[in-house]
Amino acid sequence: MHRVLLAAENMTVHIDTRVDAHVRTRGDLHLTYDNVNEEDEMRMLDALSLGRSLEAKEVFIATLLTPTVIRIDRIDVNEAKVLASVAFELRILRAFAEPSR
Repeated sequence: MHRVLLAAENMTVHIDTRVDAHVRTRGDLHLTYDNVNEEDEMRMLDALSLGRSLEAKEVFIATLLTPTVIRIDRIDVNEAKVLASVAFELRILRAFAEPSR
């Protein structure tokens, strides 16, 4: 995510290539990491960096803890702190009723 204001004078643009390497967009903005240790170490810092770039007051981080458990953290960007967290189990619900017999 890069915000650059065009002006008549020369300017220097600094890009955090480490964060840039993790940013992905496919209809949403998300971060991807090569391994769990890197994700644990960097997701908060990267989410705050993106939040500041977007001038957001809050960001939400969704983390898959297990194949069926997800945690969502609500983060205050200015204070760099977690405001709330919730974890829940994902379950596949049947979309169609069982046929009558």
